[in-house]
Order: sequence, then C-alpha cells, then structure tokens
Amino acid sequence: MEISKYQEIATRTHNDELNLNEYITCYGLGLTQSTGNVTDLIKQHMFCNVPIDKGIMINELSEALWNIANLTNVLGINLDEIAGHSVNTILMNKPNQTINLDNGIKRGDKVLFQGSKYLVDGSIGNLLLISNDKDDRQVTVQDVKKVDKE
Repeated sequence: MEISKYQEIATRTHNDELNLNEYITCYGLGLTQSTGNVTDLIKQHMFCNVPIDKGIMINELSEALWNIANLTNVLGINLDEIAGHSVNTILMNKPNQTINLDNGIKRGDKVLFQGSKYLVDGSIGNLLLISNDKDDRQVTVQDVKKVDKE
C-alpha cells in the first residue's frame, strides 16, 4: 500500500469534534504510548528472554502508524513528504553506499524525472527507487536522466 493512500484511509476514522491543540495532544500521546509499548516488547525480549510476539508487534506498530498518519494530517503534512525526507536524510548520512547500474547511475545520484529532480535510493532489476522531499517513485532506468554534478 502506498503511504499516502494509507494516510487517506487512516484519517477517515479521525474524530471531528476536537480542536487543533486537542488533536495534537491526542495523536502525540497515542504515538508516545504505542512506541512505549514497542519499547517494552523489546526490553522483555532483550532482558527477560521473552520471544517477540509478531502479532502484538504488528498491532503496536500499526497503532503508532495510525497516530502518525492522523497527527501529520491535522498538521497538513503528507506522509509521502516525510518518507522522502527520511530517505534523503539517510542517504546523506551514508554517502559511500552505491548501486552500480549499466547506465552509470548509482545510489545517491541526482536524476531528472518528468521535470523534477530526485535522488536515487536503490534499484530492483531495471527499476530505480527515486525520491525527493515531496514524492517517491519506482521508475525504469530509461525514464530518468542523470543530472550533472552541480
């Protein structure tokens, strides 16, 4: 599922009776609770040898994602933008990781796709995973043009 589609669906359960500060508090505290529960599962696993129950972990992470989707929605932020920003930040912090492709495009390169600049995040076969702060896409290698170093 695309992250922006998830955000659209998740926000359908949004409570319309709160004001902005109440929304921020509700979703922020919900996120804190969910991540605390995930932390507890990890702590129990690491220090008490309790196996991590995948079903419980999925429930907690899905609750965290729901809170993130709703919090970002009330703040007018699209999850695609956050995901793109996250990938770009990761790549800036790991500049030596590259993917060698036949056309000379490698991980971290800037490419042009439909008039917009993107960063190459990875490849799957002849597909490139590209992103910028507003969008992420899977495109074929032939659909992009490498941008010369600036």
